[in-house]
Amino acid sequence: MPHLLQNKQLSIHLDLPFEGYASSRFDQTGKISRVFFHDVELTGSELGEHNKISNNGRGFYNEFGIDKALGFEEANEGEYFHKIGVGLLKKTGSTYNFNTPYAIQKAKFSQQLEAHKAVFYCSAPLAQGYAYSLSKEITLNNNGFSTQYRLENTGEKTIVSDEYNHNFIALPAHHPQPKVRLNFSFDLEPEHFIENVNPDGAIAFHADAMHVQRTAREPFFFSGLPKGKSVSAQWEMQLLEKGIGIKEFGNFKTSKINVWGWSHVLSPELFFTFQIAPGKAVHWSRTWEFFRV
Repeated sequence: MPHLLQNKQLSIHLDLPFEGYASSRFDQTGKISRVFFHDVELTGSELGEHNKISNNGRGFYNEFGIDKALGFEEANEGEYFHKIGVGLLKKTGSTYNFNTPYAIQKAKFSQQLEAHKAVFYCSAPLAQGYAYSLSKEITLNNNGFSTQYRLENTGEKTIVSDEYNHNFIALPAHHPQPKVRLNFSFDLEPEHFIENVNPDGAIAFHADAMHVQRTAREPFFFSGLPKGKSVSAQWEMQLLEKGIGIKEFGNFKTSKINVWGWSHVLSPELFFTFQIAPGKAVHWSRTWEFFRV
């Protein structure tokens, strides 16, 4: 059963490790599967509600190392490498692919659950010279929630990786012209994006914002939004038809921001990149706020 964090404004559903989603991609510590603000659900599913929750992301799921998993290159075929927050994955093929459902040896998990806070712990044994200890604290605030991360390197090799939150924000269903605006802290320059996939022309750009101007029949994706610059880790989305706004901001600078979406969901992604020497730890946090537009 999900653990519920709730106050007069918000209801946050947390799936426990390997409950609900149980595949090898997303972090299993504190999976925020559903968020309601004034009884309005704001979260959706990666590939639509008709897909199985055990195989696809949803809500405010986060992921470590989407492009490169710890120890994959060092591991031989059939050996194990790390996926932070999941466990040891069995190597198949010569290239790591985040969508591959790798066989899992689960990490060790525990949690402390309270009415307005939940803390999750994850630790993994040494494999390919890497090991770590992860904790994530999720705290309900008056008009939002925050996550505090601590990742310690307990292995022999330096950990170089990143983490992001997918933010599967639900878009208005079956509406030809959804009124959605996504703002950033810098001017967008689509001509300089690393990837600019906008097959339906559903997304329009203006200064520091992108607008969903029609329902997208195909997925869209934009990467390299800050044009190689280090910028404040933040975004603000206005769901004008629902009269609701959402903000996310981290206590770090980022030089990597992606946006992915489809007809039913819009997902801004702020990446936190880190390097941790053996015996050291890194801390970072993310905060979300919800408000009336």
